Amino acid sequence: MKKLITILGIMLLTGMMSTQGHAVNINTAQDAPTYSADGYPDTNFNNYNGDTLDSELWTGSWYGNSTYQTRSYLDFDLSGITNISEASLWLYQGYSEGSTDVYATAVTSAWDETTITWNNQPAIGALADTTTVGNTSGWYFWDLTSL
Repeated sequence: MKKLITILGIMLLTGMMSTQGHAVNINTAQDAPTYSADGYPDTNFNNYNGDTLDSELWTGSWYGNSTYQTRSYLDFDLSGITNISEASLWLYQGYSEGSTDVYATAVTSAWDETTITWNNQPAIGALADTTTVGNTSGWYFWDLTSL
């Protein structure tokens, strides 16, 4: 705990001395993340069966079946930010049946977490970053600055 406090203190001190700007944390809790799965092309997985899927992001193959694919969607409201010099995404992976490349991309149109399905999902836009997510639990990073 003492080490964590020291690190936080150094981070805060460094942030106060910086004249270039400051970090802004965006919370996605207002618009829950969701996903679509091609094995269930007309199913919306927002609060699916009252489950806790709103806290999960699924990507890659569906239960190890390489013919079924899933895509997750996150929405960030950046309207109050005028200048973004750097953007990153950190996600914690708690379970995997193997390692896979996970792509962070933009989408070409708006989507709604309560109606999105595989069949009506927006087209994939610009690629920002790719990270290989392993089969070990841990944090993974994507650089989203180019978006």
